[in-house]
Amino acid sequence: MPKIPREKKGERSQPLTEITGKIDFIRNVYYVIIDTLKCQLSSRRQAYEKISDIYGCIPTLYKTPSSIVIRDTCETLAKYFIDDVENSSLLIDECILFSKLISTDKNVKSVLSMYKYIKTKELDCMFPNLEIVMRMYLSTAVSNCSGERAFSVLKRVKSYLRSTMKEERLNALAIFSIEAELVEKLDFK
Repeated sequence: MPKIPREKKGERSQPLTEITGKIDFIRNVYYVIIDTLKCQLSSRRQAYEKISDIYGCIPTLYKTPSSIVIRDTCETLAKYFIDDVENSSLLIDECILFSKLISTDKNVKSVLSMYKYIKTKELDCMFPNLEIVMRMYLSTAVSNCSGERAFSVLKRVKSYLRSTMKEERLNALAIFSIEAELVEKLDFK
């Protein structure tokens, strides 16, 4: 940062700081991108935590969790998906039995492999509630695409329009594209 000279009597005051291209880029592009990234990561973390709170230990049944953890998880699931899960006590029994059943199989290491295990061994009728819960878990969309979409918009805008517009307008356009949902809510009148 350049040293700011003291003002002498009778002299005109000079600007306190001179904004260079680098400082302008950092303020108008870099900080905006970092802020957007931080917000997107925070919202994603909250979405993953919500899914984790709902499904509890179901994704880790192959690790043989304790029956107390399974009981708490199944009760939460039964309350949350009241129309899909018949009875929390049935789901508890299914989860405990299934966890013991797959504990010997070393190939089962994820929810998808647990679901495939149920399907290939034709255990649907033995674990009907668990099969439904696993299907719901596997089809739950916890998406990362909005943050990726923001960066692809920035790349598209920057490459296509770079030669025809100045940096200030380009930065504003990129911010409008990234924050499209917010811009749609604004009243320009």
